[in-house]
Amino acid sequence: MIDVKRNIGLKLRKLYPNIKIYTKKQESGFVEPAFFVAKISTRTNPLLFDNENRSYSYQLVYFPKSDKVNAELDETEDYLLNNFKVLDNFAHIRNREFIQQDNCLICNFDVNIFAKAINDQEKMKNIQSNERVD
Repeated sequence: MIDVKRNIGLKLRKLYPNIKIYTKKQESGFVEPAFFVAKISTRTNPLLFDNENRSYSYQLVYFPKSDKVNAELDETEDYLLNNFKVLDNFAHIRNREFIQQDNCLICNFDVNIFAKAINDQEKMKNIQSNERVD
């Protein structure tokens, strides 16, 4: 199984070691400052021999904790623009888009990988044959 979200979390932890990273919604809310990582969609383009190009779309939301929200959002956006480009030893981050909305920073992006599809079903477990020789 390819764990893209884990690799995103590892990269964010490296960039922001003191900020909480959430991957699930919290009933009690987020402790700010915080990042929230959510998967949006997966696209696949089949290739030969069970190979495929996969594109995983994610959304990263930053919740600031500052009296100077706009300055903190600008600073975080600049830092991510310069440093959130590659998931170390895994894949490049593509199509980054940053939006400041409702006192949050939203970053939509894709992680593209080359994968080999794995068929988990046992092929030809039992072969039944009816042969007749005349």
